[in-house]
Amino acid sequence: MQFYLDQNRILNLAMAGLSLLILMILIIGRSVFEIQTDIDLRVAANLRSLNVEWAKASINGRDVFIKGEAPSITDRDVVYAALDQIIGVRRVHRQATISKDIVEIAPSDEAGAEDIVTAAGLPPFGTQLTLTKNGLLLLSGNAPNASQQSMLNAYIIERWPAETFITSLEPAAESPDRWLTIMARAFDALLLLEEGSLELKDQRLVVRGIVENTTKQSEVKLLLKEQIPDSVGYDLQLATPQAFTLQSNKEKT
Repeated sequence: MQFYLDQNRILNLAMAGLSLLILMILIIGRSVFEIQTDIDLRVAANLRSLNVEWAKASINGRDVFIKGEAPSITDRDVVYAALDQIIGVRRVHRQATISKDIVEIAPSDEAGAEDIVTAAGLPPFGTQLTLTKNGLLLLSGNAPNASQQSMLNAYIIERWPAETFITSLEPAAESPDRWLTIMARAFDALLLLEEGSLELKDQRLVVRGIVENTTKQSEVKLLLKEQIPDSVGYDLQLATPQAFTLQSNKEKT
């Protein structure tokens, strides 16, 4: 009799264990499904918030694949940086290409404005900082080394909410002289814009964006004139509610 009782007890324990195992599998499966759905939604939401039409995202598990033709390296890296920060994403596969079109910016009608012609794409070294409409600050491209990268991050976080600051810099062997100083001063100028971006490439700083009024525009110009080293040229491509202006300092000799 005791033998049959032990058998029943073992059978009951086995059935209970099997039920628990099935329940755990269902819970894990549901969690994986929810994570996958959450990643899908977050990727879509990020692309919408960045107002990106060129990027085509496909998702396999926790991996995100980005394809399409970006208008510039800055636009491409902004998307990569934003998606890299999504919780649950294991890896962003960088498969986008860069448009080979030449972008020509016509001179302003304002007296004294200089003609500027820029080519889409950056040389091997380039650093980009973008302030988006929805209040995200995106830092991408290259830094001379990890130490200067950390110092710039610390400088920015002292002046900008860390939760809306996204960085994806990569160290590079060659870099412009006084990179840290230039980027810190350029960030200060970016804070004067409603939205905009800046690129440092080949010893030249390009600042694009929207300013509240001509007073802010003058403040940006003065800050760059006083703080940017003489070895670096700069271009301002700023829009105000009143008029579009395009100003550039001449190459320093």
